[in-house]
Amino acid sequence: METKREKFYMMNSMLCLLKVVEGKRTTVEMRDEKEVTGVIKHVDGYMNISMEDVVFKSLTGKKKFDKFFVNGKTIRYVHIPDEINMKSAMEAKLKEMCTYTASMRVRQEIKDQAWAKLKQKERRAKAEIKKERK
Repeated sequence: METKREKFYMMNSMLCLLKVVEGKRTTVEMRDEKEVTGVIKHVDGYMNISMEDVVFKSLTGKKKFDKFFVNGKTIRYVHIPDEINMKSAMEAKLKEMCTYTASMRVRQEIKDQAWAKLKQKERRAKAEIKKERK
């Protein structure tokens, strides 16, 4: 579950493009001249990336990992696969995120209305009981 702050970052930065890369094989270059190549499984609102089937390259050599976590603060560059049209992908992801946010808002409004009706019924029932007692 993403926090409101994470959603804000996703909607107002290039992070929405990284969400499009989820499930694809790509390379993440890190600030300390290291490189991670693998399948991106999850990107959060702080640009932290979870990857699988990873090859980690450093000055000392290569290592393979089943799972790997990259802290967003250490990322220099993320390669976007050639098959992704960045403009249309970002537009689609933003539209999806806006639709989800709007649907959640509508769901909350429906819940609030149902709760208000329930409270109103309880008040009426209590008022009727008071009338009967008099």
